[in-house]
Formats: sequence, structure tokens, C-alpha cells
Amino acid sequence: MARSCERIVSHARLRPIRLHDLRHTAATLLKDLGVPVRDTMEIFGHLRIAVTLEIYTGADDASRREAIERLNGLFERR
Repeated sequence: MARSCERIVSHARLRPIRLHDLRHTAATLLKDLGVPVRDTMEIFGHLRIAVTLEIYTGADDASRREAIERLNGLFERR
């Protein structure tokens, strides 16, 4: 599968990228789109949700900022 990815990337004249990097990107995009982690786990074929959470879904500044803003909103309403 990795060789197929390399051929496609080369044919499209893109910079070299590993298939694994594309999986990370796809998982993070699914997270950003609000797709439940269990669904992402099944899309990727993982047997345990921990694999999806620990390896493939990275936190980013925007999601951390949104979480803090939501938490602040709880305190501002009271």
C-alpha cells in the first residue's frame, strides 16, 4: 500500500509524503469535523479506541482554545 501511495504522489508531482502522515491528517480532519472517535476507529480498522486516540488524533491550538472558551462560558453564566 505504501508503494502505491508513493506512485500516486510521484505521478501527481507532489512533495514526498508518507502514507502514515496521510492517516494522521485524515484522523485529525475527522476529529475537527466532529466525527465521533468510535466511527474514526472503525474507519481506520483499529481494534481499540485507545489506538485512535493516542496515535492518530492530535490536539491543536484551535481545539484547545475552544475547550477553554467553553469552560469559561460555564463560569460566566453563573
